[in-house]
Amino acid sequence: MRSFVRTLIFILAVAGSGCKKLKVQRVESEKESGSAVSIRNFSRDSFDKEGKLKWKLKAKEAYIFPKENKTVLYSLRFKQFEKEKEQSTILADKGIIDHSIKVVLLNGNIQVDGVEDRKIIAEELHYDLN
Repeated sequence: MRSFVRTLIFILAVAGSGCKKLKVQRVESEKESGSAVSIRNFSRDSFDKEGKLKWKLKAKEAYIFPKENKTVLYSLRFKQFEKEKEQSTILADKGIIDHSIKVVLLNGNIQVDGVEDRKIIAEELHYDLN
């Protein structure tokens, strides 16, 4: 499970290479002030070099703060795939990715569902990528 979380955090921190942007809309009533970019119905998919799906990240809202080097996501859903089959899913009310210190903080109604019906429930999850 630790390697799964490490993979998730790395993917969220990098959140760029090999990704395809889908159906993005600007947020009208913002929960976060001062962001350079705010997006409603945020969605990113990542594929390996052979074109196989690696992961999907969706959020109802995403706020990007390039000066602070962080990203804030609301109502997020992260799905990881292996051999094109879903291996795990993480749900959370809010996620903050601090790219500068390589830390991810998830808050509120966190649920991690893995293979063989393994499940983790929490209110806060803090992960240090270092």
